[in-house]
Amino acid sequence: MRRLFDSLRCCLNPKVIVGLVVAGVAIWLVAPAGGAAALPLLIALVCPLSMGAMAWQMRRGSGSAMNPATNPAMTLPPTAGTEDVDRELRALREEITIARARRQLASRDDHPLN
Repeated sequence: MRRLFDSLRCCLNPKVIVGLVVAGVAIWLVAPAGGAAALPLLIALVCPLSMGAMAWQMRRGSGSAMNPATNPAMTLPPTAGTEDVDRELRALREEITIARARRQLASRDDHPLN
């Protein structure tokens, strides 16, 4: 039973649940019959709204981590000049060319021409 609660806790956002409870109470206070009718809809909205809230929080939290100006790990070291970058790009392009040639040779060996 504890595992069920642990899995629900990581899936369901408590702020969303509180917000939906408040919305349900408000609907019930305004129109008691409407509150009873809205209950299944509010229960069905818990999961999608929780997932949306989680995605929003992750995007908001990772936005600063993906910004090179605020994340020192994503900036180039001050000693890296354009020559170093150009040399590295040439080396990477050469590796790609070699890998493509090997793949072509392997495919020719698999299907010999008659």
